[in-house]
Amino acid sequence: MQVALLWVGIGGGELIAIVVVVILLFGASRIPALARGIGIGVRELRDALKGVDEEKEPPATSPSKEGGEKGDGGSQGGRGAPKGG
Repeated sequence: MQVALLWVGIGGGELIAIVVVVILLFGASRIPALARGIGIGVRELRDALKGVDEEKEPPATSPSKEGGEKGDGGSQGGRGAPKGG
């Protein structure tokens, strides 16, 4: 966490000032509820992003193995059948 704080440029004094301002604005009794709500929101966002990543991944099996050969009249919905029949 120290590296992240250095990257942003927040030192110890600034961090203490931010904590004091947050306590003054929200009160010490409401901070755990706020943190809990933020945690739930972050968890839901992470789960939603994970779901999007799973949808983007290609299927494990190729469609040609599942549907059979083209023109066999299997589960292709009549797409390989000859015309004029």
